[in-house]
Amino acid sequence: MIGPSLRRASLLFRLACLLIPFLLATRSAALAGDGLPADRELLVRLGDGREAILPTWRAGAARLFCLDDLLRLEGSLADLDGPRATLWARGHELRLVTGMRFARLDGRALPLAGPVRRSADGLLVDERVLTALLAVGLLRGSFDLAAGELELEVTAAALEREVVTGGELLRLRLPAIPVFESLSRPGRLELRLPALPELAALEDPARLKPASGALIRTLKATRTAEDWVLRLDLAPEAELLDVEEVESLGEIQILLRRRGATVLAPALEEPAAEAAAQALASLPVRGLREELRRVVIDAGHGGHDPGAVSRWGRSEKDMTLAIALELRDQLRRELPGLEVLLTRDKDEYLPLGERTRRANEARGQLFLSIHINAAKNRQARGHEVFLLRPGKNEHARQVALRENRVLEFDGGVEGRAPTDWILASMAQSAWAEESMGVAALISRRLAAVTEPRRRPIQQAGFQVLVGASMPSVLVECGFITNVDDHRLLDSAEGRRRIAGALAAALRDLHDLSLAGQP
Repeated sequence: MIGPSLRRASLLFRLACLLIPFLLATRSAALAGDGLPADRELLVRLGDGREAILPTWRAGAARLFCLDDLLRLEGSLADLDGPRATLWARGHELRLVTGMRFARLDGRALPLAGPVRRSADGLLVDERVLTALLAVGLLRGSFDLAAGELELEVTAAALEREVVTGGELLRLRLPAIPVFESLSRPGRLELRLPALPELAALEDPARLKPASGALIRTLKATRTAEDWVLRLDLAPEAELLDVEEVESLGEIQILLRRRGATVLAPALEEPAAEAAAQALASLPVRGLREELRRVVIDAGHGGHDPGAVSRWGRSEKDMTLAIALELRDQLRRELPGLEVLLTRDKDEYLPLGERTRRANEARGQLFLSIHINAAKNRQARGHEVFLLRPGKNEHARQVALRENRVLEFDGGVEGRAPTDWILASMAQSAWAEESMGVAALISRRLAAVTEPRRRPIQQAGFQVLVGASMPSVLVECGFITNVDDHRLLDSAEGRRRIAGALAAALRDLHDLSLAGQP
């Protein structure tokens, strides 16, 4: 006869046998942001006229997308770090816990098709989260699941607070930063701006709940016919370090520190390191309007403009030229009927306008500009693909600012008035659909060579693309500041593989143009 204690021990053992595999599976799901097969991409049409492609992944029956990527495109400053993440926006609250199969939206449980996963780039969640956020108005727009298209309004202004080492940071982002003033007194700080229409759309700052021991005790905004005033009530131990206009981000930043502490603020300009993921997606893309017969390849920088330089002494101009020459040779072998032209085939300096002028004179059908990225965050890696339009995405805008720095060598924008460049940029919109298709093909092919987790295809104001009378794409082939990317970019075999991926994308485009697809 089995005694009560033995029966209890037997029951506990059986319960452990059931729970341990479940807990291990949950932990595995929590860590498995990498290695998922790619699914159809989402075409995101933003309310300011931009378009972007948002990659998705398949996990069993669930289709996942990166919530952080979506929020960046939408314009939110939210940063969903840590295993437990909370998003407050437009009067709503979303709570997510890595590994859990449900979320909490406005205090109610939201069942998910699978567990919340975390990748190095952010939280991977299934489409039920997207649908729910649209339903309650935390995000504004519409989602067509069958077509794989998302219409999304863009946040005109955003206010976010975050804890940094030794202090706290408040960020106010606006489409354009007006003249403002800050007034500081013991225990209080006021930020006074003109009463812009965008500020009316800001959430009640009180929704920005403080963390435990926060230096900002309360936030309150008041609006008159002329002014918008944000008042911060501060903890006794709070010291104001700086109120700064960060033009490249379109932000006003207020940095506080705890008395006696050393503040270490994050590198806000850089994106999180990208996670790993997968094979090619299957979403069809649009080809060119006619058969692809002539392509112009532009090796970025050159001559007295080295571009980015690595800590190992290698320059962007040398890497881009080597990739462009290898791409030209591969295309001539594999597509003998395709005419391949280079804007430069040696180490020479070309003004930005000269590059597109040569492409137009050659009557090119596609302009492909090759560059190498750089970041303060040495963990940032992988390729990025950009189209021409002024970048609202903070990271895209900064990449464009770095690449446009060559204008210092040109003595400005080559004598053109700003309105001329604006009109030329608007003219490029006639090729936007074809450019997006080319960018999608390139991003998919490069995913097999560089860091496979693809970023969304972004739009930014690259001057090198301005004036090209044809579909145009700028490719950042990797980060010269990352050890692994540098190893790939600095080797002949690595450059051959990158050029091979670009050549494969152009072969795909050539086949689409022959088939007239879609």
